[in-house]
Amino acid sequence: MKPFVALIGFWFFSVMGFSQDLVWVYFDEKPAFTDENIEQAFSPQGIQRRLTQNIPFTQEDLRVKPEYLKGLKEIKGLELKSTSKWFNAALIEITSNDVLNLVSNLPFVVDFRKIPKANSNLKRQDNKLKLETSQSTFFDATQYGGGQPQLELYNLLPLHQEGFKGSDIRIGVFDAGFFGVESMACFDSLWNKNRILGTYDIVDGDDSLFEKHTHGTYVLSCISANLPNTLIGAAPDASVYLFRTEDGSSETLAEEFYWVKAAEMADSLGIHIINSSLGYTVFDDSTQNHTYADMDGNTTPITIGADKAASKGILVVSSAGNSGLGGWKHISAPADGDSVLTVGAVNDQGASAGFSSYGPSYDGRVKPNVCAVGEGSAVYSFNDDVIYLNGTSFSSPLLAGAAAALWSKYPTASNMEILKSIEESGDRYLNPDDRCGYGIPNFQKASQTLSVKYPVVKKGELIIYPNPVNSYLSVQFRANDAQVGTLTLVDFLGRVVWENEHSILKGLNTLNLTLPAIRNGVYFLQLNLENGNLLQKKLVVTKN
Repeated sequence: MKPFVALIGFWFFSVMGFSQDLVWVYFDEKPAFTDENIEQAFSPQGIQRRLTQNIPFTQEDLRVKPEYLKGLKEIKGLELKSTSKWFNAALIEITSNDVLNLVSNLPFVVDFRKIPKANSNLKRQDNKLKLETSQSTFFDATQYGGGQPQLELYNLLPLHQEGFKGSDIRIGVFDAGFFGVESMACFDSLWNKNRILGTYDIVDGDDSLFEKHTHGTYVLSCISANLPNTLIGAAPDASVYLFRTEDGSSETLAEEFYWVKAAEMADSLGIHIINSSLGYTVFDDSTQNHTYADMDGNTTPITIGADKAASKGILVVSSAGNSGLGGWKHISAPADGDSVLTVGAVNDQGASAGFSSYGPSYDGRVKPNVCAVGEGSAVYSFNDDVIYLNGTSFSSPLLAGAAAALWSKYPTASNMEILKSIEESGDRYLNPDDRCGYGIPNFQKASQTLSVKYPVVKKGELIIYPNPVNSYLSVQFRANDAQVGTLTLVDFLGRVVWENEHSILKGLNTLNLTLPAIRNGVYFLQLNLENGNLLQKKLVVTKN
């Protein structure tokens, strides 16, 4: 197998003339597809999220063959930096062209691409992390503090008032660093309630992402801040994984491959939403630069990876970019992805921000998809105070957090159904434009759209669908703790006709079952939990 080679074959170069030392290497085959290999590549949460959305596992989901990586590591002068199961590839660092010659002659290597490393003597041509800031202290009488106007603009607070604030939804935040997150007051509830589920520095491979860059810290506060009367984010009950995929001191194409690696990990970990307040257009080495023609949804490595993540059931939310007033003006990668929810910027009155990048995509699709507050966004600062910053970097997490709140109400919906409901709720849905796409969403309207199809799974309730059932059914419920549960099918006379034991996860659970050979009729499906709770639902069986 050679995933994506047909799409990106134009990237490859000959060995001659390589003088620097990052190389993306493509392999020829994947491991055999077995249940065991899938279980090794995915967490229980990752498997459950796929099953909930009925997304099959394929050979593409398997890790790179270990023997290929072992073969690379045996070459002196080579360091393995990263791998990609979707691209069936590895990112390596080499010390000379002689090392690359050895790599290219390995029997399992089918192609490679040179990725020049950053040169500190080169002037940065673009800085996507540049923040336009205006700072002031703000305290509001309401519990949302500075966050109230930016959440009210798209009618999110009614979802919060119903109790849907992102519980059981896992968000992966991809950024340049999360300086100070371990000690800032607005994140205390994240730590106290164990809602930071993992941290990964894909760039350096160490555990110091809390010491690198403040950009991700501000972004995270838009989602997770929970300091009443000062700042409450869009999804304070969501759990988060933090990924450092961006080196804030440089701009190289390698960062797009780091992003893809993080997206693959997000899929394996069962993450529901990726927030990416990053965008790629030009690089320290101008030979790597993208053009507007590349913003067609099918060309750049990061956009291919973002759409692939969406195909696996992840809602990918991306900032549109801050180039509206510059020479570029257009959206950046991965905002051009056809399955990416791209977010432009407005102020809290709904007026478009001048700096917000323009659509459409190069092939004429509506971009950005929607807009959220990115001009004067309230974020949490290191002085334990609220400040206001400008950038689509902040409209994106505000929208990602709002999507998490919505998804926590309708956990059986697919990622694309969540995306579509948000688009259709936009105030410009019937007349989209290049500044705000479908406009400013209305999350109460999006909720009403989803309520037609999906029930709300409450604590103490067993949801079965379909019902009546023929052969296959899904059972959903919420559990307070991880434990063992027993599903029992009882007939109308109280006789047990089938019984099966399951491992239960904390939070929302989905069990996909095949009925045994039983007669048509009325039954009761009972879930006996280890903690003594019993959930029961009538089930009508109508086998053909």
